[in-house]
Order: sequence, then structure tokens, then C-alpha cells
Amino acid sequence: MTMYADSDREEFYPTARMPGMAMGGNPAAPFQMSWIYLLAPYVGVETTLPDEPTAEEIRQFVATMEVCRCPEDHSQNWDAMMMPRLASYGINAYLTPNHPPHWGVKASQIVFPSRCVLSAELTEEMGMDHFMPMFWGDPPAVSSPMVQARQWDAATELPKVIQHTRHGSERANYVFTDGHAGAHPFSDTWQQMAGEDPTRNWYDPMTR
Repeated sequence: MTMYADSDREEFYPTARMPGMAMGGNPAAPFQMSWIYLLAPYVGVETTLPDEPTAEEIRQFVATMEVCRCPEDHSQNWDAMMMPRLASYGINAYLTPNHPPHWGVKASQIVFPSRCVLSAELTEEMGMDHFMPMFWGDPPAVSSPMVQARQWDAATELPKVIQHTRHGSERANYVFTDGHAGAHPFSDTWQQMAGEDPTRNWYDPMTR
């Protein structure tokens, strides 16, 4: 992902997959526009997808991207026929050019690269390639009750889409935009009192 941002004309990180949706004034992207597919050349994978891939073609491609699958990820969706699991990890949608509120953030614009989450471990039910922290919390940075209901558990005050505990501990793994990775409890990355702005937010790259 860092190499991709270094070589991208606009210094953006690769995009998240949003099939069939026109966003930010841009037309809908091709189905294969995902960080997973875009990173293939950077990890030595030469396989490409057709514009309208079948589920089986997606499964075969994802199988070649071994770096995207955690050996301890036992999701039953890897072999799903309708919507195969794409990766054990998701990209932080705050950084991608097809999500609000920033519609893409250049690597050079990130305020604290060592405290900005680039990627996190997805829950094993997730079939997408990203997570959307702008819809977390009370209040969220971007208001959409329907999206927030899928992303955030108001009762536990935890996101529904990323792992909070993994690998036998009360922590999960995170990759940061400066290139380092670390295991953290979720409370290290996010703290918020209801009705107020977060006092800790390691997801918004523009947070000071």
C-alpha cells in the first residue's frame, strides 16, 4: 500500500471496492477496483480479472493473493458462491478516494502517520474489503443511520466490522500509515464520550 501511494500520481492509497455506485461526483468504478486487485503487481501476482468477474473468478484471484489471508482466519465465506470473502484485512475508508468526508487523502497530508490506521483485521463475516470509521460513534463524523447500523454497535460502543480481540488476546492487529504494525486493544485507537467528538481517533488521517 505504501509503494502504491508512492507511485500514484495523486499520492492516494488504493481505493476500496464500491461496485455499481457513483460517489463524490465520479462515475461508478469497475467491479475490480479494489486495493486487493490494485496491489497484485506489487506482490508479484500477474493474474488479472475481467471487467465483470464471476464469483469463481474472484475466488481464484483472491487465492493467489496469499498475503491478504490470515492463517488464523477461519471464515466460512472464503468458499461462498455468492459473495466470496476477499481478505482478512480491510483498508480504512477515510483514506480512499471514494469515501466521505475527505474523498481521498494524500499520504503527505496525514497529520500523524504513526497514529493513523491504514488497515485492520475484519470480522470473519465481512465480505467487503474496507471498513468505514466515519460512521462510528455518537455522533459519527458522517451521518447515515442506515450505514451506521451496519458499522457500529451502539450498545457495546464497538464497531461491528473489525476484530477487537484476536490471536488469543484482548488485542487485534493494525497496520499504520508509516508502515509499522502493532497489536492494540480497540480503546487505544478510539475513545469517545456520547454526544461529544472523539478524544482519540486513530482512523481520521486529518485529526490533530
